[in-house]
Amino acid sequence: MKGKWGVWGLGILFVGSVIWLAGLAGWLIGGPFLIGVDPYFHVTLTGKYVAAGSWRLSEFPWAYASIWRDLWFDKEWLFHMLMVPFTGYGGEWGVRVFIFLSVCAVAGTWWFCVRSGNYSDRIGAYWFGLLPMLTYGLFWVRLGVCRPHLLSMALMLLGWAFMFRQDYRKTGAVALIYSLSYTGYWQFFFHCAFFEICGWLQRFFFAGNVSSGVKRDARPGRLTLWALGGMLAGTLLHPNFPNNLRGLYIQNVRVLLDAWKGGEDWAALRPRELEGLGVQGLLSWCLPLAISLAVVGLVMFRSWKTRRLATVADDKRQRLLFLIVSAGGYCVLAMASLRFLEYAVPVTALAAVALFSEIDCSTLFPRLRHRLIPAAG
Repeated sequence: MKGKWGVWGLGILFVGSVIWLAGLAGWLIGGPFLIGVDPYFHVTLTGKYVAAGSWRLSEFPWAYASIWRDLWFDKEWLFHMLMVPFTGYGGEWGVRVFIFLSVCAVAGTWWFCVRSGNYSDRIGAYWFGLLPMLTYGLFWVRLGVCRPHLLSMALMLLGWAFMFRQDYRKTGAVALIYSLSYTGYWQFFFHCAFFEICGWLQRFFFAGNVSSGVKRDARPGRLTLWALGGMLAGTLLHPNFPNNLRGLYIQNVRVLLDAWKGGEDWAALRPRELEGLGVQGLLSWCLPLAISLAVVGLVMFRSWKTRRLATVADDKRQRLLFLIVSAGGYCVLAMASLRFLEYAVPVTALAAVALFSEIDCSTLFPRLRHRLIPAAG
């Protein structure tokens, strides 16, 4: 549902772009140091690749107190390869340019999702401008940190755009690239699986509706299989294979189990990056995000109760269900770990764009509309 842009729509998009760039520029050029400690590790590691003149490192002896002492693998290899031209020749300012381009990639892939879902451009422009402010600037800080989560966000959104288009091969290609770029690349496989489950659920509860034009494959699970194939291919192609397999298990299974069993002693060793917002933190630091999610949930519930949701095409209803549940899930995860906040914000905004592009809220709350119109007059 492409809305006509008009002067207001273009103006909103321009203001939104300025908000993104102004907030980001403030963090990138506002101080002499990079934000946080992690960026200096990534800069140093990238420098080792440059000094070695190779795309593969076989050891990292400086991390003598970690599993890397005997089992080296670069868990964000492609991220570091992309950094090489910037850190190798531009120094710290090269890193700032790299951060800026990474954030542009995040914004661009978010907008690509809006276009792939065939949603209203004007509604997308509104939420594009609101997106960085849903956490009072905390999201800006996260965008300004040189960490692999920037590439992860862009790849996830790019994969979702291809997923919305039912483009299996490109979805598999994103899964392959993702597995070379980020520790938690396995989450994309579950995204694809859940997306197909959402398609089955909406067909079960709303049988007989007509698709809006996106071809539906007669073989269920194909999207998930392509994602799984891409993920496995990337794992096997990793330059530090097979060390990356054991590292994947240690980081995503053993560490999690130790955290559950470790009690207070483990909590004392837990980095602040993994600390959660909690309910109080979500309502104080991220109140606009919490309100946005609550409004989206209320409108979705009202749409289901009034049967308005039944008039939405199958494929769009599938995307709606996927986005709204994903937004709620990432917000819950952000309360447990700050690391999920950078996913919760764009996904919630994307869910709002999808919902308000398909549902006319004025028809859902007639009493409120009748009260507001006379008051406005």
